[in-house]
Amino acid sequence: MKFFPTNSAALIVLAIWATSQAQAPSQGKSKMPSPYQNLESAARLADAAKPASIDELTHEVVSFPHLFPVPPPLSDILEDRLSRSETAYRNKLGPGVSEAQLVDLMNSFAVKFRLPDYAKTTPAQIRFLRMGLALQSPAFMGSGLAVQGMRVGDSVSTEMSPLQAMHLFEIMIDQKIINPVFQDPLSDPLLLNEERRKKIDELRRASSTTTPGFGLLTGNTKISEMRSAISTGIESMSISDAYDLLDHTFNTMRLR
Repeated sequence: MKFFPTNSAALIVLAIWATSQAQAPSQGKSKMPSPYQNLESAARLADAAKPASIDELTHEVVSFPHLFPVPPPLSDILEDRLSRSETAYRNKLGPGVSEAQLVDLMNSFAVKFRLPDYAKTTPAQIRFLRMGLALQSPAFMGSGLAVQGMRVGDSVSTEMSPLQAMHLFEIMIDQKIINPVFQDPLSDPLLLNEERRKKIDELRRASSTTTPGFGLLTGNTKISEMRSAISTGIESMSISDAYDLLDHTFNTMRLR
């Protein structure tokens, strides 16, 4: 069983998001909606009373481009289980997923796949990436952050819907591969991100490149190290191992 990485264009798209905080696209250059636009559209239409709308949102989450996408038939099973979990959550019949559970899930994957230590994550990294995704996809990832009666200075809710949690988890894996900001769990991601943005600004002033931060990617040896480690772990898995990993994912997030 093999998970096939996306093409180099997808890598560059994810890299641009990681280094430039998802700059707004130029108007009129493309009529094709981006994966984020598709996700946002489905999120706005999602209604727990309309199962088809939850199925559509789930499909957008599962089919969202990643460096190591989940292949069929595993993706079909993942989609079905996520849709049921999301519907139960929205109808207050099933649990959400906490940021702490995502930390546990990410770190357990790092152990299972024998990844480098920097593949592990922390609550600060999960929260930082979640806030970034909420800005990028407010209708989807921004939903549920604030609670009723919330006042200035109050902490945001640590709970997410099953679909939000899965999307955040998969994006974190991408960031662990390509983004130095998330490749040092002992450092503050906010400070690392500010340092990285300064380097990007320096590159822009010194170069005519139109791809923000791409020069920083080419010098990051952890990209190939992580891709190789994940590929090796995946290629050694049997079909039974893959299904067990899916069960492990849902059990760690305490979903049905």
